[in-house]
Amino acid sequence: MWRLRPGFLTLVAAFAVSRAAAMQLDASFRGGVSMINQPTAAAGVALQSDGKILVLAPTPSASPQPGILLVRLTRGGEIDESFGVAGIVELFEPGTNLFPLAIAIDSSDRILVAGGQARTSADPIGNSFFAARFLPDGLLDQAFGAAGVAIVDFAGLSSGAGGIALQADGRILLGGAASTPSGSGDFAAVRLLDDGALDPSFGTGGRVLLDLGTGFGEGASSVVVRPDGRIVLGGRTDPGTGGYALALAGLLPDGSADAGFGSGGKTVIPVGFSLECRALGLQQDGRIVAAGPLFPMGSAIVRVGTNGSLDASFGSGGIVTVSFLSAAALAFDGTGRIAVAGTGDSATMALARLLPNGSLDPSLGPAGYVHVLGGAPPQPATAGANAIAIQPDGRILLAGFQELVVVELLTVVRFVDPLTPVPALSDAGLVVLALSLAAGGWFALRRIA
Repeated sequence: MWRLRPGFLTLVAAFAVSRAAAMQLDASFRGGVSMINQPTAAAGVALQSDGKILVLAPTPSASPQPGILLVRLTRGGEIDESFGVAGIVELFEPGTNLFPLAIAIDSSDRILVAGGQARTSADPIGNSFFAARFLPDGLLDQAFGAAGVAIVDFAGLSSGAGGIALQADGRILLGGAASTPSGSGDFAAVRLLDDGALDPSFGTGGRVLLDLGTGFGEGASSVVVRPDGRIVLGGRTDPGTGGYALALAGLLPDGSADAGFGSGGKTVIPVGFSLECRALGLQQDGRIVAAGPLFPMGSAIVRVGTNGSLDASFGSGGIVTVSFLSAAALAFDGTGRIAVAGTGDSATMALARLLPNGSLDPSLGPAGYVHVLGGAPPQPATAGANAIAIQPDGRILLAGFQELVVVELLTVVRFVDPLTPVPALSDAGLVVLALSLAAGGWFALRRIA
């Protein structure tokens, strides 16, 4: 057993006080960082009902062809070997490449993955939406689509899904883009029934196309569904100024344009030279928050009301800009604060948090944000976050990558909120914590027989 010398309780108190000053890596989650031996970067992260963590990524470049990689972690950050094969599921589709971009967990803990499919044979169009569904244990759900995978084409167009949302009735919404071979694009949406078949009550045979601007490079990357069934897509459009503008499109439950949202169903928000929506979230009060990277640096977070107009109570006229990270994902905590994840300005995994009025939350850190791993040269590593999830207890998960020298590894980090109680640590956890602090001369551990 391990025996602590006197002064340990004083140390714990000091550690708890220091933690309260800013969010820190969660020591109960493999020291705060779970590095997975897969040379790839996360595309998404989601929580199952038992607290286990699903990480989505493209299969490593050395794989026979591009496909889906799923890894499940325990609540403590270890690989859950009861999932798939030793905690990992890979899916390859013969004759096609799959590029996964979004993940969702339904009420039965089934795992849905969406993205783009590219045929490997010669094809002038070639790309399609895809959705795949896995059972909670990682097996493909044979009751969904064709042996677990649903492929949806837009005739004459190259298309792909960037976001997924689940309706309360079990129907599945995919948001993405469809473009001509010349690059002229539109927002695109698909709705599937629970069995993966196209929903004939949505748009034209389950498909919707929306033209929001001049068209070049236009498309959606995310989608949310309101409790009343109305839909909002987030993405980018080309306003004809040389860059992109963040764009939102509102749809009624049947897929027709929502005339009560923005101007004729669309809201276009130019900020700086170029801005696009990479993340979209629906607040409990119905307001919508979108975030994405600004060119050449920084990010913008915008909030609109239920009618699609900028919310003047948020930031400056509905817009907040920050210079220290490139936003890739967002989530809301139980108090209405907005957590934004991305890549920091020093090639780190970065997390910022905004109060409901759009101001940076000083309780996260002195500057309203924290960043870990990576770092600008001469540091030997770079890192970035592409996805975020907030646990019911307030702990925040970021999923992305860390590159050490030339090897990129799938990485998940977990932060403990200053208001979250320090978790009970096992003997091993106490040893790790003790050894970390021993270097500072605080205390020592002594092994006794």
